[in-house]
Amino acid sequence: MGKSRNAEFLRKIDDRGYPVDYLLARIRGRRSHLIKDWRPLILGSVSPGHMASARYGSIISDDYPEAIQEHLLKEFGWVYSLMNGALRQVFSPFFLYVELRTIFICLRYAKGKEAGKIERILSGSLLSEKIKDVLRCGENLLSAVEGLEDCFTSLSNRFAGLGNVFAESGLPGFESALSIRYLEYAMHSKLHPVMQDFFRAVVDSRNILALYKYIRLCVKMSPPFISGGSISEATHNEIAAGKDLAEISSLVRKLGGIEPELANMETSLYKMVTRLLKKAGRDPLSVGLILDYLWRCSIEATNISILLYGRDIEREIIEAEMVQ
Repeated sequence: MGKSRNAEFLRKIDDRGYPVDYLLARIRGRRSHLIKDWRPLILGSVSPGHMASARYGSIISDDYPEAIQEHLLKEFGWVYSLMNGALRQVFSPFFLYVELRTIFICLRYAKGKEAGKIERILSGSLLSEKIKDVLRCGENLLSAVEGLEDCFTSLSNRFAGLGNVFAESGLPGFESALSIRYLEYAMHSKLHPVMQDFFRAVVDSRNILALYKYIRLCVKMSPPFISGGSISEATHNEIAAGKDLAEISSLVRKLGGIEPELANMETSLYKMVTRLLKKAGRDPLSVGLILDYLWRCSIEATNISILLYGRDIEREIIEAEMVQ
């Protein structure tokens, strides 16, 4: 496997040459501090704000999304800093995929002329200085988008035309196009087997969720198909044409081995990916353990955000939205 060009999009940190066993030992210790029992938080016997502050530092009601995202990026940066060069090469597609969210957040802040918030998010980001500079100059949103297109086109011609997508469909269209094209780029790259399984599961989840929303919400436009997953384009199109939610459930059972909840399909798909990574993480000498930890951190951050956002919402609704 040659040098990954994804690494050029990530911050340069000296390779200290730590052995993999050292990182795995640190992760095992750190993993023990992740929240395992969400019931006290859901039921309110423990304050979400208190728990979030204990795990994520100072959080106030108005800035919890930024604070939680900052903590998550900081934790990912910690893991990345302890990786040797070979591991960073394996994980760079994952880290760059995670940082797409950072890019989207910064573009939204740029649209609102909130430069201070952009700098706050970028302070803990693993993105390279080149990408950060593009985002810092985001007052002119089109220039930022075109700058990002230039950068990503250096990875693959799949990313050509993103500026046109933005001009026609705005930020939502740009975000969707960049995400889809990156997933397809990743799935057609030479990935470590564990990483390939992860991205395949993400592609499958995105395709299933798009089909679910298309059928459940009676969306007029047929959902886009992301190639590289377990679902063929023919199967995708057949389900879209048939508009039968039972086919969605059957697909999730077949691919993920879980019984999906039609009322909370997105949560079911998170559980599907979590189940896959939990299995991969059982091998103590595998990179699966590292990926499982990073995913668990991401899920924990998502759950804390749901709890803080839904402080005044019925507990049954909040519990259904959380990944446990």
